[in-house]
Amino acid sequence: RLEKDEKDWKILLDQLWHYQYVRQPVSLSTELNSAMYQATKGIIALIIKVFIQSQIQAITTGLETITPELICTVADENWGLANLPAD
Repeated sequence: RLEKDEKDWKILLDQLWHYQYVRQPVSLSTELNSAMYQATKGIIALIIKVFIQSQIQAITTGLETITPELICTVADENWGLANLPAD
């Protein structure tokens, strides 16, 4: 599990963010970073799953972009994690 302030967290998320297949890719903002951490608690397997599932939902619904709200919705609907308390 990665800590949000850890160098490895930033490296992983920065590298993963290059693999956006939505029509309107977005830069990794502070809000998106926080939403990813809130939704995954730094668990690497969940980071990847939430990222992929968020894109699938964005594409299938026509949203075509990743938003903090989408990340939290996807995590909550699929794993019930978005509302877990932060550490």
